Amino acid sequence: MTQTAKAPLVRDLRGGRRIEYRDLPTLAANLAAQIRGIMLKNPGLCDDDELDLEGLWASLNRFATRGVALPPADPMRLLTARQLGQELHGLSEDMVWIREKDGALFSVLPAGRRRGRLYPAFQALEGIVGEPLAGVLAILDGLAGERHLTFFRLPRADLEGLTPVEVMQGQALDQRELTQAATTLAMSHPRTRHAKVLTAAKHFRCECAMGEGNAGAS
Repeated sequence: MTQTAKAPLVRDLRGGRRIEYRDLPTLAANLAAQIRGIMLKNPGLCDDDELDLEGLWASLNRFATRGVALPPADPMRLLTARQLGQELHGLSEDMVWIREKDGALFSVLPAGRRRGRLYPAFQALEGIVGEPLAGVLAILDGLAGERHLTFFRLPRADLEGLTPVEVMQGQALDQRELTQAATTLAMSHPRTRHAKVLTAAKHFRCECAMGEGNAGAS
């Protein structure tokens, strides 16, 4: 006998309530939102490698938005110098390295690797590439590339819960519900948004300095 396909049932941990599999993305989205709130209120927890709130949030967000229309390519993906050059209208690897040396780009060394630095893809996006990005990198100059990436990818209270990349692009990178203040900021003039990100970068720089000071005192 042919049976019609049904969404599988899974058992909720609270009291054994059975729910359909298709409800799980909603639960993941709600949990991701709660974790984002914790990250906003407790930025120091984002540096805890064992806790890895950022990784947990990213995993939940990917599951919650699976099958939802998102930008065609993840702006947070990491590219080689050659790949980023292709995104930057066919620049050579050498030109990518020169731009990095000049402070117009940055790279990171993924955990567990001794060589082969990679470049966050958002650096090639309209509204970020060029002077807007260089202005932020000038403020973050002297910090490790990994700190740069932390700044750009995490939501910030001084940006109304948006990430710097989202503010510079003028749109959220996922399907979460935004506050009115966040929506107003995202829809504001590019110069206004850029100024807000520059201010946030200065705050982040101070936060890093305070963190290093506290570590030295302990």
